[in-house]
Amino acid sequence: MPPKEQIVCGNPLYLEWIGEWMENARALNSKGYQTMRKAYDSMKNCPIPFQHPSQAITLKGIGPTICDRLEKKLREHCAKEGIHMPEKPGVGAGAYQADGSGEEDTAPKKRKTTRPYVPTYRSGPYALLLALHTQSLTSPLPLLKSEIILLAQPHCDSSFEAPPATNGGSKFYTAWNSMKTLVDRGLVYRNGSPGRYLLTEEGEEVAGRIAGVAEEREGGGAGKTKKVRVDKEGPMITLPEVSAPPAPVAPTAATAVPRPAAKAYSDDVVILDDDDEDIPVIVEDLTIEPAISAAPPAAAPAPLSPTGSAAATFPSFIPIILPPGSFTIHLLLDTREAKTQRDRDYMEQNLNVPGVNLILRSLEISDALWIARCKHTGREIVLGYGIERKRMDDLVGSIKDGRFHEQKFRLMKSGLRHVMYVVEESHLDDVRSYLDAIQTAISSTQVVNGFFVKRVPNLEGTVRYLARMSTMLGRIYEGKVLHVIPDNVIDARTFGDFRKHLKETQPNIDYLVSYTSFSALTSKSAALTLGDVYLRMLMTIRGISAEKAVEIATKFPTPTALMEGYEKCKTVQDQKRMIMEKCCGYGRKKIGVALSEKIWQVWMEKREQQQ
Repeated sequence: MPPKEQIVCGNPLYLEWIGEWMENARALNSKGYQTMRKAYDSMKNCPIPFQHPSQAITLKGIGPTICDRLEKKLREHCAKEGIHMPEKPGVGAGAYQADGSGEEDTAPKKRKTTRPYVPTYRSGPYALLLALHTQSLTSPLPLLKSEIILLAQPHCDSSFEAPPATNGGSKFYTAWNSMKTLVDRGLVYRNGSPGRYLLTEEGEEVAGRIAGVAEEREGGGAGKTKKVRVDKEGPMITLPEVSAPPAPVAPTAATAVPRPAAKAYSDDVVILDDDDEDIPVIVEDLTIEPAISAAPPAAAPAPLSPTGSAAATFPSFIPIILPPGSFTIHLLLDTREAKTQRDRDYMEQNLNVPGVNLILRSLEISDALWIARCKHTGREIVLGYGIERKRMDDLVGSIKDGRFHEQKFRLMKSGLRHVMYVVEESHLDDVRSYLDAIQTAISSTQVVNGFFVKRVPNLEGTVRYLARMSTMLGRIYEGKVLHVIPDNVIDARTFGDFRKHLKETQPNIDYLVSYTSFSALTSKSAALTLGDVYLRMLMTIRGISAEKAVEIATKFPTPTALMEGYEKCKTVQDQKRMIMEKCCGYGRKKIGVALSEKIWQVWMEKREQQQ
């Protein structure tokens, strides 16, 4: 039996582009992956070449949207290569017979036209989209059902909680049932139990246009009927006359984050397709200056001149400016991160996807970092986002030997503004007896240290999270100006106070540091001060966490001060209770009698015996 002849794709360029979109959707764990997968298989099995992307409409799994994307991509390709853009053929010109003969169908094929979704004015979907859009302007966090109803009810004529009193009360649905329609249409994303809701990118576009309609109608057009177009290519709709429409309800303090009123949208708010409620999206109002050359012109920021007592401590400097487009975003992954001892390349292989520029490197601190690399000089700037990865068994081991507190202490001093702990819930059966300690450690990391904790089921979840974070940061910093502190200004002994001073004097500018300076600041031994050594000495005593060590160092800044404090006590009992009585400002768990006596034993007992 002769071997089956393989079909050669007649449009390899189109196939390559669809393959890129498919891989991008897979990396983002998007629902559009299956759609692109069907389009890819259909194009791959088609041996007939197309003169224009619109002819691909005849293939199964390829609709007007993909054809439009192919046409746009082809237009960009032709402009880049300097070749002529093929003309779009007439309707039905690309149709071919089902037997694969390639003959054109004489009867024109009627194309389906999908009308954009336009909810009825003051209906359930209208109010839900408007409520979610209103919340997205102040906070990117998802909302619960009760919070959405509170915001949506003023914009809807039907109740979200009580069924309509019609047909003898036989109807049991409310306006909230419209949420299922929005989820099915891909306008709203639902996750978790109880469900939390937020707008998708498509839903954000529709809701933004609806918000413009609501502002026009409810802002100053009361008592008038007006035709408006909700979608730029959609039909005209008529808004009915409303006697006194209720004003939109502003988000409450419990569900909203304060935001300057002068800004309707922020370039920093990025909504992802999957699990974006678990990504800490930072909303900042950063002033964007024009591009600045090497020689600082008049548009460059003025040199910083600390005033008062700080003038003798903090030097003046002119920051290095990286304008938008002059740098690329890269993910630094520690070379020691591996799935198993035998499969050390798993993370590297699975992170080589579109949108992720991966670099493997031995890191001083954190398991993953994001940097901006200058295209011209190769200079690397740390963006302030770092991830520490922990398996359950690794977390328990680090709690036992004290590495967990030591790592958190170094992360707090590293200068990273956004530290995220990714906890993989694998190997859970091996540590079930330590579940209480694990939960306490996670809660302390969130509440006391202020770090963000993301729990994933396994290593695959960590890889997906890193890919989504890389995509999000690329979009955030795409149009931003980076302000970098020169290396010669940074002093490890005063860097923490220096960053705090800059934040207080210029809160609208986020100053970054180079990767070289960051490595020096986070080295375990290169930049240790007397205070750092003192804190480490205190933390070697069992029962003293980083927070308690800092509290003791606040009252007794040096070992000499601690010894002098003990010598001032009249009796040995007073010495044993001194730390407990002096360091009583610690918030959660105060230093008790037993721990205070243990500290005295370490520092003074041997000396008392010698005397």
